[in-house]
Amino acid sequence: MKNIRETAYKNDLATLLIQLAQHDMHSLDEANAQKKQNPTLSTKDFVQRTERENSEVFKQILNQLDVWPKISEVGIEASVAAFVIAQHADHDPAFQRKCLNLLEKAALEGEAHPAAVAFLTDRILVNEKQTQLYGTQLHPNVQGMFELQPTDDLATLDARRRMTGLDEDHRSYIKRVNSGDMTPFRELYHLYQPAQHQWAQRMAREAKQTTYSTASLF
Repeated sequence: MKNIRETAYKNDLATLLIQLAQHDMHSLDEANAQKKQNPTLSTKDFVQRTERENSEVFKQILNQLDVWPKISEVGIEASVAAFVIAQHADHDPAFQRKCLNLLEKAALEGEAHPAAVAFLTDRILVNEKQTQLYGTQLHPNVQGMFELQPTDDLATLDARRRMTGLDEDHRSYIKRVNSGDMTPFRELYHLYQPAQHQWAQRMAREAKQTTYSTASLF
């Protein structure tokens, strides 16, 4: 009976994490839809409110687990979904740091995707006004094209990327993003479907229109 309860809990947890991540990634669509009915609605505030709500739920989950949701228990999709929630918790730097610590431990044990570590590491560094290590964080330049946020040692960047499972070199990554395909890495693909390209294009327009030149993509 205990094993049945544990399995049911893990299945419920996986479902919840995936739903939260999907809610996160469709929040801009939802905000745009509501804005048609309420022109004064701030899409940015709506998206950030969604991110805060999701991170509070995830915070409660991590307080109970005290470990990162393991691939062997919740599956790769739910584990990556957890990463999406943490990645967008910019309003709570301490929580992002906690997530990174747990994520790194899980990745070392093969229980989390190492690319998620790279993305969250870079996100935290960029938010702290430091140079990123893996070239995952992009922002629009004055021409409206995405480019790297300040990045450490470009000569060895692609080697560092490969070490974390990012087998795409940084130039190909930037080119792909600017073409409209914004899936950060392949394990996120299913979460970004079926509306990946529409979501990506809208996200790109929002990012390129922002007055904050340091705003990070992903």
